[in-house]
Amino acid sequence: MRWLAIILGTLLLAGTGGGLYLHLRVKGDPKELAASYFAYWQAGDFQAMRSLTAAPPADFVEQHRAFGKALQVSALDLLPEPVVRPTETEARADFTAERTLPPGKWTVEATLRMKVVDRRWRVVWTPATLAPELANGGLLQLRETSAGAVGAVTFADGTEIPGTSGARQYLDALGGQYTSGEAKPGWGIFLDDTPVKVFSEATAAARPTTLESGPQAAADKAVAGAAKPAVLVALKPSTGAIVAIADRVGSRAASHGVYPPGSTFKIVTAAALITSGLAPSSGVSCPATVLLGERTIPNHDGLALGSTSLQTAFAKSCNTTFASLGVNRAKAAGMTTAAELFGFNKPFAVNAERPGFPAPSGTADLAEASIGQGRVTASPLNMAAVAAAVASGTWRSPVMFPAASYTANGEAVPAPRPLPQAVLTALRPMMAAVVASGTAASAGLPAGTFGKTGTAETGSSGTHAWFIGYRADLAFAVLVPGGGDGATAAAPIAAAFLKSL
Repeated sequence: MRWLAIILGTLLLAGTGGGLYLHLRVKGDPKELAASYFAYWQAGDFQAMRSLTAAPPADFVEQHRAFGKALQVSALDLLPEPVVRPTETEARADFTAERTLPPGKWTVEATLRMKVVDRRWRVVWTPATLAPELANGGLLQLRETSAGAVGAVTFADGTEIPGTSGARQYLDALGGQYTSGEAKPGWGIFLDDTPVKVFSEATAAARPTTLESGPQAAADKAVAGAAKPAVLVALKPSTGAIVAIADRVGSRAASHGVYPPGSTFKIVTAAALITSGLAPSSGVSCPATVLLGERTIPNHDGLALGSTSLQTAFAKSCNTTFASLGVNRAKAAGMTTAAELFGFNKPFAVNAERPGFPAPSGTADLAEASIGQGRVTASPLNMAAVAAAVASGTWRSPVMFPAASYTANGEAVPAPRPLPQAVLTALRPMMAAVVASGTAASAGLPAGTFGKTGTAETGSSGTHAWFIGYRADLAFAVLVPGGGDGATAAAPIAAAFLKSL
């Protein structure tokens, strides 16, 4: 019976102790393996981690280094859970990896998997061990997310410009060369191009413009009440700051529209004549028509003043006087110098159409140019800057955003240019006479307004009505395309604007 007992004991040992037999033959322990692996990882010893891994990829070390570099990891804290052993040959340790990145901490839950390979416990590594998001491959990167962040566009006082304002269509057109305020980038972790973690959304500070809510509301109201679509631009002569833009014409006519300035350009011609030695009281001739080269220049509505003063010819807008004197006294060189003094042919600090005064090609061309016709072109913004120069004594480029120093195409903006004192001394009373006793006398303009009317011939589309001027530290230009006479169509809009302030 003893032999039977021995056999039964041997069978019992084989049946219940197989796991012990396997345990005795397998080297290592999953708990010890996990502890060692996490310790090496915490210390950044990727080579030692590799030695504990079953069939590690050739670039195991490089993958870990690249992972930390792409995410800009500055610190790593690993918090392992107890090892779980579902079978005799498999084990796992769930863990939390908390990484410190520039924008903050990033915490992931992952799993360290282990199994017996060739009678030794080994780590079974995949990219998902670094982060579960890499289970299907790809590249994790930390990126700024500032693209598309645009701050609110505001009036100069910080209040937001309403969508109904006539200035809204000009904000990008005139300010496209500027940044969208002081941007504060957001940060996120991206798997290729898909965000997996957003630390913060990109934000941008408000973009304050030079626009002012009071003048803007007055401009919108004045243009809305006009009988025909019109444009009104207002500037601060002392700074060049655009304080209001109202536009019912469309296509950004205030800054990008190209029109003959008509008789408003006589301000420039008058400056050239004063520079040549004339004074407001100088005697001049104003016939109904005059032949200059092959061009007959007529006055509006058959005006004929005969012998008169330069100031009266200006106030009554005598074409024949200014065309003749532009040709015979200022000449092409003097007219070009005066035009460029007022910003023609020069870049602006905003993305606007450049006013043009092409070199006159002959007598007829110069005659037309002297009264703002022919090839001379300008936008309302340009002509508002002309009026502002007379008001302040210095031509300044209009600006929409504070501290602008470059145009949209990168050209340096011309420095402010002082006008000669003799020009200012003469032009100011001449512009006052336009309002007091000249073409704008019946427009209802408030006291203290200086201006110049303009009626520009356009050929097939009739005439454009202009009025430009200033009152205190506010210069303006009004244009009514196809509106007819500047005195009756444009000047009353300016009057409504000024009275609404």
